[in-house]
Amino acid sequence: MRGSAWWIIGGMAGLAAVWLGGCAQGLASGPEVGSEPPPIADSEGQPVSFEGKVTVLEFWAVWCGPCKKSSPNVQALHERFEDNPDVQVIAVHVDTNYGSYESCSAYLDEHGYTYTVIADGREITGEYEIKTLPAVLVVGSDGTIIKRQWGLAKTDVDGMTRFINKYLADRAG
Repeated sequence: MRGSAWWIIGGMAGLAAVWLGGCAQGLASGPEVGSEPPPIADSEGQPVSFEGKVTVLEFWAVWCGPCKKSSPNVQALHERFEDNPDVQVIAVHVDTNYGSYESCSAYLDEHGYTYTVIADGREITGEYEIKTLPAVLVVGSDGTIIKRQWGLAKTDVDGMTRFINKYLADRAG
């Protein structure tokens, strides 16, 4: 089911699962670990390259309560890796409903978030078959998904940092 009816029915059930299951539990939808993610383009329509970088993709929405709790942690992860050319953090906003905000940029500016955001990620979200929010996928430098989870809790930031650093160290040899 696509469109707003899906978000009202399926999205709310998924959000309830996030609240009940916690952010560190598994992700109920989307591509599996070991698979290649569908290609994506940034907000300017330019292809996003997964090759040679670890890419953290967070699927979120301004109107999603658990997503708002995850956003500061995505920012913290971004800040840990912002000077590392081998890591990129990208948030994909799932639709064009920005709630009380005029745009994603207004929300990001108000909260001081500086990570990359794809403001209208409806097509990407559909291609990735994301049905629960917030969803986090980590794509390895080889272009395959190496981790997936619901959101990014404050307690997940250190673990995700260790996971990415270990992955990079293992790849370096």
